[in-house]
This record gives sequence, structure tokens and C-alpha cells, in this order.
Amino acid sequence: MQSQQSIAVAISWLQVLLTGPAATTIAILAVASFGFLMLTGRTDLRRAARVIIGCFILFSASAIASGIVGALQPPPPPAPEPPPAYVPSTPKPTSSDPFPGASIPNQRTQDVGN
Repeated sequence: MQSQQSIAVAISWLQVLLTGPAATTIAILAVASFGFLMLTGRTDLRRAARVIIGCFILFSASAIASGIVGALQPPPPPAPEPPPAYVPSTPKPTSSDPFPGASIPNQRTQDVGN
């Protein structure tokens, strides 16, 4: 148990060392120096591209690794759908008309009149 914890601490320290402020400063100096060398014509584009790609891989290594691990794992099962919400039925409003339907002619009175 003690050895596993010490290995985890060492890996964490190494990660901070490789992606912390010291590594960022070194990467900035490397890109700037290769930019200066390209400006004066002392190096070619291929070597400068290698430096920039190396910095990209160094600083995005954790994202690249988690993407590879995520691609190898099976997708999680879909979440179950929640049941439909209960909507109580609203009662029909009662009419205050004492003679409901009195003004509506019914079929029987129309047939007699025609």
C-alpha cells in the first residue's frame, strides 16, 4: 500500500514538473529561439515544426491519453426516460346560465318549421 502511494506521488510530481510553469517557460523559450533562428535563416521549417509539435504533444498529453482511453471503453447505457408527469384533469367550468341551450335551436324544431 505504501509503495503504491509513493508511486502515485512521484507520478503527480512528474506531471506537475512537465506541465507546470517551468515547462511552460522552457517551451516559450524554445519556440522563440527557433523563431529567431528561422528569421535569420539558420534553420529550416521542418525542425521548427518538430519543436512546435513536441510542445503541443507535451502540454496536451493528458487530454490525448484520456481521449484514447475513452475511445476504448464501451459507451455507457442510455439513461432511462422519466415517467410522464402527472397532469390532473381540469373540471369543466359550470355555466351560470339558468337556461342552458335555450338559444340554440335543436334539430326537432328546425324540421317542423321547414
